[in-house]
Amino acid sequence: MNIVELITSQFGSQIVGAIAGAVGIEQDKAQSGLSSSIPALLAGLVGLTSKPEGTQTFSNVMDQADPGFLDNLAGALQGGKQDSLIETGGKMLGALFGDNKL
Repeated sequence: MNIVELITSQFGSQIVGAIAGAVGIEQDKAQSGLSSSIPALLAGLVGLTSKPEGTQTFSNVMDQADPGFLDNLAGALQGGKQDSLIETGGKMLGALFGDNKL
């Protein structure tokens, strides 16, 4: 099992279903999108942390995030907390790829 498969396996059908419901797409399309986005996220993380200031930049973003936001991701997607997740995700993606690339 490679790292992409390992990460993808952590997203069970409940989480994938919640993602699909939150964005209004079919569950198989959400699974496909999730699977195809993981390599890009890993590449962004490698690129960021290869810069001298990159690790600190990402650490700062993670420090600002709700420490339990991944503990119940499916519930958060269904429980009206999508705005908080979108904000946290936007900050993380901005740190990985640069705000101007989002």
